[in-house]
Amino acid sequence: MIQIKTFAFNPFQVNTYVLYNEHKECIIVDAACYSEREKEILTAFIDDNELNLKLLINTHCHVDHILGVHYIKERYNVPFYACPKDQYLLDTSIDHARGYGFDFADVPVIDKEVFTGDTIPFGEDSLSIIEAPGHTKGSILIHSEPNNLLYTGDVLFYGSI
Repeated sequence: MIQIKTFAFNPFQVNTYVLYNEHKECIIVDAACYSEREKEILTAFIDDNELNLKLLINTHCHVDHILGVHYIKERYNVPFYACPKDQYLLDTSIDHARGYGFDFADVPVIDKEVFTGDTIPFGEDSLSIIEAPGHTKGSILIHSEPNNLLYTGDVLFYGSI
């Protein structure tokens, strides 16, 4: 059974999720940690719980959602999964970051492209990918039917647009 730890990071208060299971495997969805303190909080949760990070995946690649990807990817030597239809956002992320006042230079590289119909094994579970263009060209949903979970990124906002 998948367990979830939620963090709200950076001035945009982006939800970063750590999904973990009974085998101590974990996946990070939308690594948005920006400040050194936020990075410490996220890594402390992983390390203190002796979790084995398998990969990072993003629901989309707006700059507020990718601020921590490079740091976590390098620290844990894990691949970064995203839909390549958001490559244009990665390509322009430094300029977007500057526009919002972020000091950002470590643009992540997509290691594994994901599309509708792809599944990501996760212990005894798996996560299904569903493309949901609209918020961005490469927005995806991450679904676990047996766990009744759906990660929507910014396709849906609570109490807002």
